[in-house]
Amino acid sequence: MAVSIGFYRKITDWILSCDNRKIIFRPFQVEGNPYKSRVFLVGAFPHPPLDISLDEASMFAESLVNPELFDHLYGNLTGTKENIGIQQFIRWMKITLNENILCTNINVLQADSLQHLKQLKMANRADYEKGFTIFQHLMEEFQPELIILHGMEAVKQFRIQFYEHLVDYHASIEKIQHLEGLGVFAEMRFDNGKRVRVMACRSLVYYGKSGESFASFKNYVQKVLTSE
Repeated sequence: MAVSIGFYRKITDWILSCDNRKIIFRPFQVEGNPYKSRVFLVGAFPHPPLDISLDEASMFAESLVNPELFDHLYGNLTGTKENIGIQQFIRWMKITLNENILCTNINVLQADSLQHLKQLKMANRADYEKGFTIFQHLMEEFQPELIILHGMEAVKQFRIQFYEHLVDYHASIEKIQHLEGLGVFAEMRFDNGKRVRVMACRSLVYYGKSGESFASFKNYVQKVLTSE
């Protein structure tokens, strides 16, 4: 998918720091048209951070909708165990359910670790808060039907960010293994009334090549997406 001029303007706002001097956000990754993605796969924050100069903004924007280009440009920097698990889960969704997942994060500010993200918060609160705001803009812009949160930190931050709008059927449950076994544990509605359901699973660092330990969770996902 070639990025149109209008959409490129949106992406530019989603990747630049508040002072427009640095590219510090990784808002999403998807294959092709993000408006056709029914499912958001959501982590806590994008990592590891990529060092991208302003004159590379156009290429970076294009890579966000072109996985082959992204892998060519940054694959040697993002081959973590978790990211490999994410790609394997995406592949399963594509082959089994013909779903094209959009990957994003509750806070799209790039960081090495959760501790690093907290340090970035102390150093520049405006950029840190913009990381949350961008995710909220992505939600409203693309309006997914299903959100899959992976990792307890993502669940925690999602509950905080959408507390006023979230109908959380199991708000007292804080263990990710228990939430994973529930299937849909919450839902919310966009301003136009469209419903989005919310599921959660363990960090995809544990997914491996085949995702055998996620078999029950994948069954829940399949039921949700094929029941309509």
